[in-house]
Amino acid sequence: MMQVMPDAKKILSQSIIALMFSLLLPVGASSSAWAQSVESDVAAQILPKKVFSLSASASGEVANDLMLATLMVRADGEDATQLQSQVNASMQWALARLRPYTQFNITTGDYQTYPRYDRNRETIIGWSATQRVQLETGDVKSAGEAIGKLQERLQISGIQFMPKPSSREAAEDLLINQALDAFKQRAGLIRDNIGEPSYNLLDINVQTDSQQPLQRQRMELNLRSSAAVEAPGLQTGTSEITVRVNGRIQLGLPDD
Repeated sequence: MMQVMPDAKKILSQSIIALMFSLLLPVGASSSAWAQSVESDVAAQILPKKVFSLSASASGEVANDLMLATLMVRADGEDATQLQSQVNASMQWALARLRPYTQFNITTGDYQTYPRYDRNRETIIGWSATQRVQLETGDVKSAGEAIGKLQERLQISGIQFMPKPSSREAAEDLLINQALDAFKQRAGLIRDNIGEPSYNLLDINVQTDSQQPLQRQRMELNLRSSAAVEAPGLQTGTSEITVRVNGRIQLGLPDD
């Protein structure tokens, strides 16, 4: 049986392709002109006609009905072991004060110890120990009351307000409807201006985002001898939510 060498196989394949191409080529037409014609016909079938890209948006504000407050226990001294006992005692005291507030979601952070250095940062002159407790609640009034009590021995590290997930979703649903209405209005404006009887929606994308100012309040540990510190004034404020819609439309009927 005769074996065909690799180079011979390649030449044979090229010859067959050339023969097929010549059979398909219309009589009297050059290969370059025929290729351009085929390319134009394919492009006409693939490329959409009268396609416009457009976008619309809707914004609104939603009340910040969720509060996240972080308070910190801190102790400084030369004996790290003694500091741990002091911080633990203050944290247990704070958790006992928070026990009546069953509407709070309370979490505690890890205990941390780090050295304190002299001005040249060469010699350790003492230690600092900290631990944090975080309160999450929608009851801002009670939270302010609890924070006022905790400030007797704890510092406020930060307070942040934001919408509850359910409040955010409700606001987003309303704004999505408004943004889609604005999108359809613009699509109709383009249709009427161009003079087409209708349009088809090719694709559409809906995105949501929010801008919530991080309203924080920091207060130093009050060393007065009073049994409780006045509760801080809390202003929850609002967050802005924006919904953006972008997509493409095609004017007229698909066959136009």
